[in-house]
Amino acid sequence: MKRGLGSLAALLLVSSVHANVIDVPSETTLLQAAINAAVAGDTVRVAAGTYDSLFYPPGSDTTRCVAYMKSGITLLGAGIGQTIIDGMGQGRGIFCLNVASGRIEGFTIRNSFAENHGAGIYCYQNSSPTIRSCEVTECGDGGIICRFGSSPSIEYSEITDNVYKLGGGMLIEAASSPQIVHTLIRGNSAPAVGGVLIKDGSAPSFEDCTIDSNYVTDFNASAGGVSITTASATFNRCSITRNRANGSGGGLDIRDESTVVIDSCVIADNATTDDFGPGGGIYCELSDLSLTNSEIARNSAPGTDGLSDGGGLFLFVADETYVAQITGCTFAENASKTGGLGGGIYLQFANPTIQRTIIAANENGAGLYCDAGSTPSVGCTDIWGNDGADAVCGNDLGGNFSADPLFCAFPSGDYTLQAASPCLPGQHPNGASCGLIGAYGLGPCN
Repeated sequence: MKRGLGSLAALLLVSSVHANVIDVPSETTLLQAAINAAVAGDTVRVAAGTYDSLFYPPGSDTTRCVAYMKSGITLLGAGIGQTIIDGMGQGRGIFCLNVASGRIEGFTIRNSFAENHGAGIYCYQNSSPTIRSCEVTECGDGGIICRFGSSPSIEYSEITDNVYKLGGGMLIEAASSPQIVHTLIRGNSAPAVGGVLIKDGSAPSFEDCTIDSNYVTDFNASAGGVSITTASATFNRCSITRNRANGSGGGLDIRDESTVVIDSCVIADNATTDDFGPGGGIYCELSDLSLTNSEIARNSAPGTDGLSDGGGLFLFVADETYVAQITGCTFAENASKTGGLGGGIYLQFANPTIQRTIIAANENGAGLYCDAGSTPSVGCTDIWGNDGADAVCGNDLGGNFSADPLFCAFPSGDYTLQAASPCLPGQHPNGASCGLIGAYGLGPCN
């Protein structure tokens, strides 16, 4: 029910008995006063308008914020672009400290900045609210930061055009495991790691997300889209596209004993742009990687350095210690540097298993290139039309061939298959029972 007008003391008394709604600004003009009056189960409903009153939260934190969230309550705005929390470049937007539950919905959070983690939304010390239908934009010290066991659910939101020291869109560290669903992470930047930085034992999941057009600003800096370092991450049905690194990993940079699972994703049109830039799409070093049912296409590593190889994937040190599996993927139209190696896949001291995969029309230095100490196990894979070579290197598990996969719309980017494709089940040239080869089946051109 809706409260009538009255003092905040009366609101506190009533809210202790029933879950209620406190309206801002009609019942109290200060957003934080309404949050202070609410108890678990209450909703603070914030009308359209801009809210920019900064204050110091309780405790030892010396960074101001506009809203200091309370556990168990719902903070409900009128929608993106209507209810605006503005840090005015002088503090955080929303600060969550030990917020075990609760919901933040329907806000634009913008223009937050502080020297110490001055993000649009800062979740700290086991804070795990649900963040739904929010926009976090144009913040100068990170979009959303999750630290020290903070695992919010971030749903149907937009994290755009933010800047930070590392991880312009999101920083996820210190055993934090947020779940990010149907969320756009676009146009963020940092000196290194433009989009999302995941580190220090964290294990987030991304489902149906778009990570697009993020970039780094320092010379030879890595990870335009996502960096995973000593951490784990899963990506399901995500698009990681048009990100730019000046060092390794245009789309994703994975290293230092991380574990990453990528399933049914599109990793396309990413690039490494400076002299040293291995792995236009993905760079993976000393880590476990599972890459399944995914498209890796039109990524590039055009730098002039000797290691600007692996247009689609650069895999370094994946042996009996680190497991790499590539299954049911399509590597198409990727490119390493002119005169480079591994236009599709470059392996160095790496022994991945590659099954039911198309490696086609990649440029410069073979579709699959095995450098020193690399012995992949390759089966039921079509390697065709690559600049340099179409050969299998490593262990041939059988069922491999080199034939035009007959994409529906090549080279315009539709990698579904024509009805006569040798990659469809039962149509393999050598009669092997491989099932579907590549990321996609029969396409709309049939």
